[in-house]
Amino acid sequence: MKKFKVGALFLFAALSIAAIGSAALSSLSFDRSVTAGQILVDTDENVAIQISNTSTYAGLVKTESDGKVTLHLNEAINNNGNSGFNTDAVFSIGTPTSGVIKIKNNSDIPIKVTMSNDGNNNSITMSPTGNSSETIGVGAAGDYYFTVNTNGQDALTTLNAVLHIEGK
Repeated sequence: MKKFKVGALFLFAALSIAAIGSAALSSLSFDRSVTAGQILVDTDENVAIQISNTSTYAGLVKTESDGKVTLHLNEAINNNGNSGFNTDAVFSIGTPTSGVIKIKNNSDIPIKVTMSNDGNNNSITMSPTGNSSETIGVGAAGDYYFTVNTNGQDALTTLNAVLHIEGK
C-alpha cells in the first residue's frame, strides 16, 4: 500500500509539473535561413551521379542547356552525327573489356543502372564491362558499353532508349 501511495504521489507531482510547464508556454516560433547551394550538371564531378565519356568519341556524352546529360550513340560512327546505322546489323560501341562511358556514384546509397528502349524491341542495350555491374556502390564507378541491333528495324527509324539510375 505504501508503494502505491508513493507511486501516486510521484504521478501527481509529474502531472503538476507538466501542467505548470505547458501553461507557461503560449507561443513558439523558429526562423531559419535556408540555402540550397549550387545547382550542378550531370557531368560535374561533385554531382550525386556523374556521367562521363571515357571514349575517343567526342560527341558521345553531351551536356544540354538544362544541365542534363544525353548520350548520342550516332556520334560514335566516324564521329559524325549525320550518319546512321545500317539495317540488319549489330554495332558495338565499346567492348566488354573497354567501356565508353563511366557512371560514378557520389551519393550515399548504392544505385542500379538499367536501360529501356522506346518501343524498339531492345535494339539498344547498355552493358557493364567485365569489371563493373548493374549496381554501383557508394563512392564507386562503373564502366559501360553499348550494342545497337538494327535487325528487324525499318530504314530511317530513329532508335531511342532511356537510361535509368535508381537508388537501391
